[in-house]
Amino acid sequence: QQIERAKKHLESVDNMDGLIGMFVHFGRAQAIGRTGDPSKALRLMEQGLKRYAQIKNPIYRGLTHHFVAEMNLALGNLGAALGYINSAIELLSASPARSRESLLLAGEIFKARGDLEEAIRVLDSLISSSSEPFLEESEALRVKAGCLAQLSRPDAALAAWQQAHEAHEVLDEKISTSRAEFS
Repeated sequence: QQIERAKKHLESVDNMDGLIGMFVHFGRAQAIGRTGDPSKALRLMEQGLKRYAQIKNPIYRGLTHHFVAEMNLALGNLGAALGYINSAIELLSASPARSRESLLLAGEIFKARGDLEEAIRVLDSLISSSSEPFLEESEALRVKAGCLAQLSRPDAALAAWQQAHEAHEVLDEKISTSRAEFS
């Protein structure tokens, strides 16, 4: 419901020039993609990549490439998804939080391609890159567990599931503590 309201608001913006226009354009595409039309979202994102090519900020471009990869994965365009996510990882290298999100998506893309060993390698690099659990790490453990199960490695899969569960518990505790401190 909130995404639908945001989508309507974004559609009413007239000034589509520069950085603001880019944010509105890509925000509209994300809202459309998240409400179930990845084909239309992908078309808008690709138009935006051309329209706003003059904006060279690597973080903004990396976030855009990440989302294009996400929509390609949703549509089953795994080769395109992999190309865009590799670009996103490179562009987002200066932003650890955004890099983690892109590494997680890369693991999911490799899993969807059936390249389970490469998925595990990418997910392991994400998991080992952080000294404390973040949502991406716990999700990476969950995806890794699925890969291990598909590779008929049930003990390793169960261990990864357990680690994912423990990471979620730590995150839940952090969130509860933060809410209590904020209140």
